[in-house]
Amino acid sequence: MTKLNKIGFALWVMMLLCVAVGSLLPLNKVPSDAFMLGDKFLHLGAYLVIGVFALLAASNSTLAFWLLGISFTASLMIEILQPLSGRSFELLDIAANGIGVIIAIPIWWYVIFPLLSRYQLNKGN
Repeated sequence: MTKLNKIGFALWVMMLLCVAVGSLLPLNKVPSDAFMLGDKFLHLGAYLVIGVFALLAASNSTLAFWLLGISFTASLMIEILQPLSGRSFELLDIAANGIGVIIAIPIWWYVIFPLLSRYQLNKGN
């Protein structure tokens, strides 16, 4: 595991924890302007970032698969727990979370990974 993988893992864990806390807060504790762009865009964006951090943390494709799966499973568990904090369970939230994780994959392969590879190659020169 490289230093970059360790940083990615730390960011992945922190982002999952932040999303879990934010998602389980009672609605009266969430700032009303947090939903300006729309609830589903917040879900998609948060899980896209979580997915990118999961891929950054992964040192191989098997670990990437597991971390992405854990990310989506965490979103399911959070959604199931939301009624305990006065919020509602929504299938569309789960769909937005899953789409965010899935969109992270091409963003990783076609944007972030090439940039990191280029940086690593230039760093060696």
